[in-house]
Amino acid sequence: MKKLYTLFIGLIFSIALIAQEGPKSAPITTNTTTYTITQLIQDVLINGCVEVTNITVTSGGGYGFFNGGGTTFPFNETDGGIMIASGAISNAVGPNTSGSLGSTLSTGSDPDLALLIPGYTINDATVIQFDFVPSSDTIMFEYIFGSEEYPEWVGSSFNDVFGFFLSGPGISGPYSGGAINIALIPGTSLPVTIDNVNAGSYSTYYIDNTVGSAQACQYDGYTVPLTAFAIVTACETYHIKLAVGDAGDSAYDSGVFFRAGSFDSGGNVLMENPDPIYGDNSEIFEGCQNYYVFSRLDTSPAALTDSIQVFLSYGGDAVMGSDYTSLPTSIWISAGEIYDTIFFEAFEDGVIEDLEYFTIDLLSGCPCSLESVSDTIWIIDYVVFKAGVTPHLLNYCNGAAPDSVMIEAYSDSHPSDFLYYQWSTGVSGPTDSIIWVYPSPGYNVYYATISDLCENNVTDSCVIIVSDLSASAVVSESNALCHDDCLGEMHVTAAGDSPPFSLSWYFFVSGTPAPAIDMTGLCPGFYSLKITDVLGCYRLFPFVINDPDLLEMDELIVTPDYGACSGTAWAGPTGGTAPYSYTWSAGGSTDYVTGLCFGMHTVTITDANGCTYTEVFSVPNMVNVGEIENSGISVYPNPSNNGNFLISFDKDFNNVSIDVLDVSGKIVKCEAVLQDKNTYLLTGISNGVYMLRIKSENEVILLQRIVVTE
Repeated sequence: MKKLYTLFIGLIFSIALIAQEGPKSAPITTNTTTYTITQLIQDVLINGCVEVTNITVTSGGGYGFFNGGGTTFPFNETDGGIMIASGAISNAVGPNTSGSLGSTLSTGSDPDLALLIPGYTINDATVIQFDFVPSSDTIMFEYIFGSEEYPEWVGSSFNDVFGFFLSGPGISGPYSGGAINIALIPGTSLPVTIDNVNAGSYSTYYIDNTVGSAQACQYDGYTVPLTAFAIVTACETYHIKLAVGDAGDSAYDSGVFFRAGSFDSGGNVLMENPDPIYGDNSEIFEGCQNYYVFSRLDTSPAALTDSIQVFLSYGGDAVMGSDYTSLPTSIWISAGEIYDTIFFEAFEDGVIEDLEYFTIDLLSGCPCSLESVSDTIWIIDYVVFKAGVTPHLLNYCNGAAPDSVMIEAYSDSHPSDFLYYQWSTGVSGPTDSIIWVYPSPGYNVYYATISDLCENNVTDSCVIIVSDLSASAVVSESNALCHDDCLGEMHVTAAGDSPPFSLSWYFFVSGTPAPAIDMTGLCPGFYSLKITDVLGCYRLFPFVINDPDLLEMDELIVTPDYGACSGTAWAGPTGGTAPYSYTWSAGGSTDYVTGLCFGMHTVTITDANGCTYTEVFSVPNMVNVGEIENSGISVYPNPSNNGNFLISFDKDFNNVSIDVLDVSGKIVKCEAVLQDKNTYLLTGISNGVYMLRIKSENEVILLQRIVVTE
């Protein structure tokens, strides 16, 4: 699709019907000091190819800049506009707190304003005049008229007035210099005045700005945005007078607001952005290129005798030279040539970014030449080109290959209509994503280069191996003797019909390949032997180096020394490889030893493979622990082989605590009897020697040794 930009202004009013302001608007602002009258006209009001000269303004200060940005005023763009008034323009600033605000400029009358409303006295006139050269056959600008005389002085002798008096070639009217008034009610020849536009007359063009609510503007009423226009002759000099004044008094103020940049004489420009490689005209993908064509609209022989300089400017958040091609600020369409072209590319920078854009503005030819035209190009992040072929590998290692095999090229990132295929077989084209090949015995490789239309490409390959591999391995293995020992061994011999072979060990535990035929010092784990023939076909043979269970102590039972080295110990190992042998530091070679004195001892257990485990233990001293007997209390059985003891009293008892202490004096079980009983079952005591302590409220009534054995 081609985008044709032609700016042409015809004889049509542009009317914006704006709803009445809400109560929460911020006020407009005014400024009479920042801009000179020349700046207000040339930099604020004028737009496009209009040449302005001889700018004058009446004294009195009834003109300046206004800004309605952020307000509900109809002209609410931040670039504002200019204003003329029959009093101080600051009197237009909202909110509307008065129905009669005004000030005096003492600038007198204006003959054209007086002619508009015969019989009225004109006071406080503010008049701006200038000459201009339009570049097309029309001029236009947007304005709003507002007044403090609304609504109470409608139809009275106090009827403030304004007018836009245009004179020049082809214009004949009753005002100064043969001027006409172009401030007219749309579709009529009536001038826009307080009597003509109000709540009762042409009310669709009127906004009632009621006193007391927080509006943007002080004036009690104003028009909707209206458009003044006129037919002119391009490249001829015209004169315009913009005037406003009080009628009948000097009290209540009125003013005219002009939208910034709305004074335009049009222009005819063609800027063509042809179909992009991919996407629409307002987009370009990183890594792609496009171009603009700038064409003459007048291709007559006389026009072609001149060269045209085209001035360009750029904007947006994309950075020229970094995000896209550095572009010229001007080009020439040479004499005899109809168009010129500039090319641009969005650079693939590999950075993931938010959507970026740049604008290109055509600003050439003033006066009486091409008008300003702007276009926006959005830069779409480069999509990583993901493409390849499938299958990547076909391995016919143990059987015959088919007569033909299909290979397909694909892209996961780009649509198929964006791709071009080039195969190593010679096949190529935008639709040739599939080929059929006929592999022969051996190693067959087929390449495909997949390209997008921005000249990015990916090359991938398909390998087809045809082999009748038959290989075997004879492996002898030795397991580890002790847990986690790396003393395992494997010895392999390969045989088959397609030598030479390469052998690789794959350690499934560590993942590190180690080519070898004989392997020693292997840690326990799973291994695989890979035998590969000259074509790359292979077979895998899995093997295991077994790991014995860890040799450790499952249970060690020690009884205290009650005097004369009467302690004992029994060791119960687990893991390793049975049978076990024992070495006690106090002497002894079986799992049970007696005659142990109070103090530290060791036992070393050795399994059938020579793996050892040593444990250090202590024999407690119970020689000095005395017992408190009580003939009225019995404990049965003692020793117990299940950890349960029945405690019997010769009478009912209550409020008694029962403690079980280990050989270190630590309480390992504590229970309380809080109601009358004559028996109590003590349960859950582990193997070992303990002291049983029974206490009443004031004393220990029993202290007795108890033993739990298997």
